[in-house]
Amino acid sequence: MQRSAEQVLRDFSANLTAQKFEVPAGVMGRNGAVSTRRFEVYRNNVLSSLCDALAANFPAIQQLLGAAYFRALGVEYVRHAPPTQPVLSEYGSDFPAFLRAFPPLQAYPYLGDVAALEWAWLRAYHGADQVCTALEDLRVVEPEVIPLVRFQAHPTAQIISSGYPVHDIFRKNRNIEGEGSRESGPQHVLVVRPQLHVTTHDIPQDKAFFFNCLASGAALGEAAEASLSQFKGFDLEQALAFLLQVGALARVASCPIEFNQRATGR
Repeated sequence: MQRSAEQVLRDFSANLTAQKFEVPAGVMGRNGAVSTRRFEVYRNNVLSSLCDALAANFPAIQQLLGAAYFRALGVEYVRHAPPTQPVLSEYGSDFPAFLRAFPPLQAYPYLGDVAALEWAWLRAYHGADQVCTALEDLRVVEPEVIPLVRFQAHPTAQIISSGYPVHDIFRKNRNIEGEGSRESGPQHVLVVRPQLHVTTHDIPQDKAFFFNCLASGAALGEAAEASLSQFKGFDLEQALAFLLQVGALARVASCPIEFNQRATGR
């Protein structure tokens, strides 16, 4: 029975990344015979291109492991998770999970968290633009109803939490200047691109918790109460000012009727 074009394409694609492969039907040399060599050349080019894309997306991991090891690891990952769409800058979403589960790297558990931070950086870099108006929005809110305000987080903002000094490792292995020299201990990193450049911030756990509450839709008062109940000494004013300053909160998403009246002049 003759196979459909879709079946032929699926067979061809599957054999490009399979460890043990068969030359797909229709791959022939000039003599009309099946050409294993011709397919192998194409296959090697595909694997090489995907490994290059992975290295471009996770430069700190490549720096940590070395180019040769990363290349071999990349081939294993490509076979485990071949791309499902054509945009190579979006390839590697489950690379952090792959690193955490890869048996030879179990002695280096921080690698998965570093990769998660690199992926968050990449998503922020390619994320949607949005002008931050949250501070201006708050200025027209009556003080007594500010606790009821709900914010919309910037679309690129994300917290990466790790039991390791992941921010310092990330910065060192991407040659980013700045303070940071921890040898151990957890870090919570806020990643955001409010304007042209992605910024990363090592922040305390209480501030990370507070941001996550607001990003999940909690009102300002609710997020403050939750943070105070979890962390003694939480400074609401300082935490909110910081999130507004770095652009993690894009705008006021919803608020009481008093805000709507003042904002629209009605």
